[in-house]
Order: sequence, then C-alpha cells, then structure tokens
Amino acid sequence: MATGPGDNTSEKEENDDAIEGTVFSRSWVLSLLVKLVRAAEETPSEEDERNYELEETTENELCLLWDLTVNTEIVSFMQEHDSVQLLVGCIMRSKYDRLTEICLGICNNIACKTDDRAKDFIIPDIINICLSLLAHSDSNVLLELSRLIITCLTCVDTQFHWTKAISTSDTFLNDISFIFSSSTNCDLLRNAATILDTIFDIETDLLSKWSSSSELMNGICEALDECKNNTDITSRLMCILQSYTTTENGIASLITNGEKLYHHVVHYFSRSYNSHASSDDSEGVVATLSFSHFILINFPEESKILKKLLSSDEDVMKYLKKLTENKNCQVHAAEIIKVLLRNE
Repeated sequence: MATGPGDNTSEKEENDDAIEGTVFSRSWVLSLLVKLVRAAEETPSEEDERNYELEETTENELCLLWDLTVNTEIVSFMQEHDSVQLLVGCIMRSKYDRLTEICLGICNNIACKTDDRAKDFIIPDIINICLSLLAHSDSNVLLELSRLIITCLTCVDTQFHWTKAISTSDTFLNDISFIFSSSTNCDLLRNAATILDTIFDIETDLLSKWSSSSELMNGICEALDECKNNTDITSRLMCILQSYTTTENGIASLITNGEKLYHHVVHYFSRSYNSHASSDDSEGVVATLSFSHFILINFPEESKILKKLLSSDEDVMKYLKKLTENKNCQVHAAEIIKVLLRNE
C-alpha cells in the first residue's frame, strides 16, 4: 500500500500511485521535491540571517527524502523527473548550508544507485558547480561533496569527465590544499586524501604537476600533524607520499620537507606495531615501507635524519623485523634494516 505521512487516500488510489517495488506514492515523493525547491527559493528572515537555519519541519521532511534515496526504485523514479538538475539548481540558489548538504547527499545516493549516472554526472556545468563548492566554509557540506567526488572519480562512466574538469580547474588544487591545512574533521580529511590519491592514480600528469606545489605539501604535513593517531587517514596520506617518489618534482618536494615527514614515518610504524591499528600488509604499511626504502637507498646524505630516527626506536626496529616475514613487505623491510645496521 502506497504511503506517505498523513495520507488519507483509498487503498486503490494508493496502489495506483505507488512507485513500483515500494510502498511510497509518486505524489508524495514529488511533493517532497517541491518542498525542496521552495526551501531553496526562500530568503531567510532578518531573525534567521545570522544562522540561516532551515525550519525544523522542512528539514525533517527533506532528510526523509535523503533517506529514501538509498532505495533504487525511488532513485529511478526521481530520475524520471530530472532530479539531479533540480538538485543542482537548488544548490546554486540555496542560502542554507543544511539544504546544500542535503542536496549533495541526495546527489551522491543517486550517483551510487543509478546505472544511468552518466546521464547527469558527466554534464560539465554540473561538475563545475560541484567542484566550485570545495571553497565552501561548512565542513558538513564539504563532507557530502567529497563523497560525491569520490563516487564519480571511482565510477568508470564518470571518471574521465571529472578528472578532466579537475585538471582544467583554476581553484581545485588551492581548495584541496586548504582543506588539508585547515580542517580538523577527520572524515573530511580522509575523503580529501582519498580524492587526491585517486586522482594521482588516474592522472600521472597531475601528479607530476601538483607534486611541486609547496601549498599542497604543507597541507599534507598539517593533515599528518592533525591525524597522527588516526592510522586510517595517515595510511592514505602515506600512499600519496609514496606516489611522490615516482616524479622528479615529487622527489624534490620530499627531500625539501624530509625532516617534517620523517617523524611521521617513525610514528606510523611505531603506532602500527604497538596498537595493531593496521594490517602488516595494508596499503598504508606497504606505501610507507616503499617511501622509506626509496629515500634511504637513493639519498643517503639527505636521509640521515630518517635513518637515525628509525634505528633509535626499538619498537620500529621490531616492527621492521616482523615485516620481513610478510611476503608483501619482506624485500623493502629487509633492505631498510640492512641500511639501518650499516656503519656510518
């Protein structure tokens, strides 16, 4: 039986109006979309100007719509009514951070649930509007935006179009660098690191170009400071640093910022050993080993500080020895130990 809060229609009418495969009515879902559009067109009263908060009932109804979009049938129905274009239009007009957050969350659910995502999420105007929001000041908006970007970067149907837009953007690098350097939201920092790591895997030209950015490297160092006890985020950042070893610009940046980075390498190994916070063959551990091995082998003079820090930490040495027993880590771990035990 098709439902919606406060429905008084007959059972036959409800069944006729039901979205196929659900108990929800077409007219009710459409009424929620209408309320979303009206909320975007609202101008806050003078009393609300400072907070720009949605009216509570409206917010609850729009959050319900957001929740509904985890349902594939609901998403398919909404797509029949050009919902993505409608949502992006609301984002452009919205004066409420919460409304922008909800619209982005719904967009991400649509991108995750529909097989026809390329219909909307390859449109340049939509991509550019979304990317422009990286300069937004609200962390919840940025969190939902980052989830949408990750979804589109990891989908074969949309990946090319998003990386192309990012590569030609005048602001993306500055915006992502600022997030790294200023955010204290661990979820947002994790997503920002995932976005950057994914881009570098896809676009080696961007890796070569952006790895020379002192602003980006400073941001990564700030993020490492902020999240030094969060192994998940540190692992992702270590993967980014490992990718730096594949370009001349990246290597130069690593050497220039070595002293700031080496302390984080030691802390990461020590924390992994003592807390068992990550699997011994996790992507982060392998990347950190590879990064450390590269620096120690190729830059013996510049890496003296790293060598001293690693060799003087008993837990790190125990962990490196343990890693020699892991088939994915044994070569780099053994080589690092050999360098550390070598006489000056």
